[in-house]
Amino acid sequence: TDSIKVLIKNLGHQTQQNFDIAFELNSNPAIIETVSDSITYQDSIIYTFSNTGDFSAVGIHNLKVYTLLANDSNLNNDTLSVQILNDTIYQLPYSNDFETVNNGWTASGTNSSWEWGVPNGNVIDTAYSGQNAWVTNLNGNYYNNELSYLTSPCFDFSNEVGDPFINFQLNYYTETAFDRLWLEYSINFGQSWQKVP
Repeated sequence: TDSIKVLIKNLGHQTQQNFDIAFELNSNPAIIETVSDSITYQDSIIYTFSNTGDFSAVGIHNLKVYTLLANDSNLNNDTLSVQILNDTIYQLPYSNDFETVNNGWTASGTNSSWEWGVPNGNVIDTAYSGQNAWVTNLNGNYYNNELSYLTSPCFDFSNEVGDPFINFQLNYYTETAFDRLWLEYSINFGQSWQKVP
């Protein structure tokens, strides 16, 4: 029962009022509501649907929101499509050797070379345990001008007493005075990050 909010901006030259807006979640039938507010040219509002969405299932949720203006022959420029990932929240203690599944770890960033599998490079040619690992380029070096991230799944520390501890095996070889790596954490679902001292 999560709220669905959308920013609506009027790019047309006519004021719009009492028009329909719809959302489709995971290919379910469209939910249509009426926006009663008046929106003038270049003005915008945030509209909150009175109907809610169910994002509770673990996995990817496809959400599409679009306006249904009368006499509008092109809905493509009135449509917003997003994917929302609801990942598993893990409890402690947690351990992963990446042998069978990667359990929600994701790679991202600019020019990312992160890969999950069997390392076969000149510097990193084996995993710490078993055969699989997360490596920047399984078969060679990381890329030039790379700013990449390996992000763990979400953990629930609410029942923990004291600070959590993390332990991992790291094998690295970087270009001295140019490249570096660090560990960060987020307590607001990735909206902001802090370096671990």
